[in-house]
Amino acid sequence: MNLGPLILLAALLTTTLQTPPTPSPEHKHWAEVTHKFETDPLDEDAAHDAALVVSDIAISNDFHVVMCRELYADFDESDYHYHAPIRLLYMLGAATYQVESGKTDNEGTNLYALHSVLKGYAAILRAKPDAHDKKLDELGKLDAKNKLADYITKKNCK
Repeated sequence: MNLGPLILLAALLTTTLQTPPTPSPEHKHWAEVTHKFETDPLDEDAAHDAALVVSDIAISNDFHVVMCRELYADFDESDYHYHAPIRLLYMLGAATYQVESGKTDNEGTNLYALHSVLKGYAAILRAKPDAHDKKLDELGKLDAKNKLADYITKKNCK
């Protein structure tokens, strides 16, 4: 059994009391990688860079990401063929919100992370038009109706 994803999740989710992150050049680089990955999550180089950034975030002593376990689990446990880049987009989106805004609020973080996921999903669909996922399509519909915040609340993200 590969415990890597579980260890990474534990490292990213352990801190409950958050302090605003200090944007450093490294943190800004994380955001740049996120935006690049959102545009082409199927690109091997972008995926490699994204995975390295998630690893950097996981071991960072000065940066702790606020994420929703329930949302993360949805992406981690998905049987969608491209669930790995979607999961990375969720984690990177959460970190990027905190880097770019300096805020660590759950709703803002998770809303931004879901938008990151949806941007990446749209890019996947442009490259692979048949690569639809029911859950991600539903999230897209909720976003079009400005209902993602309600979805986050229903997920009991704290």
